[in-house]
Amino acid sequence: MSIGADIGALTVNFASRRKSGHVVDYTEFPLSDQERLMVELGRFRGHIVPSVGSGAWRLASDLEQKCGVMLEKHREPVCVWLAIRHLLETSNDLFEAYKFEYSSQSDAFHPISAPFRSEVTVQPFMRPVRYSDLCSMCPILLVNVKTGTSIYRVDSPTEFVRVGGSSIGSSTITGLGSALVESGGSVSSVLSESRKIQNDHCRTDLLVEDIYGGDCVSIGLPGSIIASCFGKTDECSPADAQPDLAKSLIDLICINTAQLTHLHAQLNNCSTAVIVGSVGGSEEHLVISECIQRVLNILNKSSSSPVDAIFLKQSKFLGCLGALLIGEKQTGAVQPHDTATISDLVVDETYTKLRVATPPPSHKPSSS
Repeated sequence: MSIGADIGALTVNFASRRKSGHVVDYTEFPLSDQERLMVELGRFRGHIVPSVGSGAWRLASDLEQKCGVMLEKHREPVCVWLAIRHLLETSNDLFEAYKFEYSSQSDAFHPISAPFRSEVTVQPFMRPVRYSDLCSMCPILLVNVKTGTSIYRVDSPTEFVRVGGSSIGSSTITGLGSALVESGGSVSSVLSESRKIQNDHCRTDLLVEDIYGGDCVSIGLPGSIIASCFGKTDECSPADAQPDLAKSLIDLICINTAQLTHLHAQLNNCSTAVIVGSVGGSEEHLVISECIQRVLNILNKSSSSPVDAIFLKQSKFLGCLGALLIGEKQTGAVQPHDTATISDLVVDETYTKLRVATPPPSHKPSSS
């Protein structure tokens, strides 16, 4: 059996595949479940486990000693891109990667109101994306929403430049969700609670109209736009505002992700952004991806360089899937139908360029 691991700061994801099959199985559980982690890794005692994630570095010595494995550490953006290519070239799902193409009927910063819209109802607004299309868009932005958020510019399938990031990510949802929402503790539980809101906005958010009494025409702000997430929390009882708090938190993450994506796309001359991580993985997470798209729609209206966003259904498992594929390539266990996917992609990371963007030199005034 082949395996790839993504051991993050709070969550563990595994991708595994039997040698006789082509189906990849995914497993997700909290890092706090150390007993399960030991069991999963213990199944590969005496073997190399290709890995990504902060935990693969921070916990390597302890896990290797207790489980009898060797964690082979790989660069996450390289694994993510390899997994994207694999999925887009081998998946039978036409909408494995997709983007939204529709005009929002509202300028408000909010996800789709309850009842939750499933993939079936959203799909008419979704357009599939193929790998060849993706490569032709380079340079593109790769936004990985994990514990925090890491942002890379992809100049080619083997050239990645880290251009920015944020301390706000999926761990912000789980952390604040645990503190604010009784049923919180995971992205899915916070999403479920937020879906109880029947209106476009929740009681805990401060809107532009709350400040100006309506639209602020002078600077082009509709009254329905959120001016401050959690801005009216002091007016609500936490016990009676659980769905409102959950919705404010989801909105906060989506707005921050969209604004950072748009800003870094402008700074790096990218017209396309691939947003992955905790923004996908199930139908429920379509709420997050569509919310991000709605915010981008608003930002694009006032921009001369609009940004298209692409999302993937398996986005939270891309790191471990890429690690699995690299492991299979190195051991010669590549499945026949996967050969075309990775044979011409450099998986030896000594030849893959991953660097950090450096700021331009400052111009000091000459002394007189």
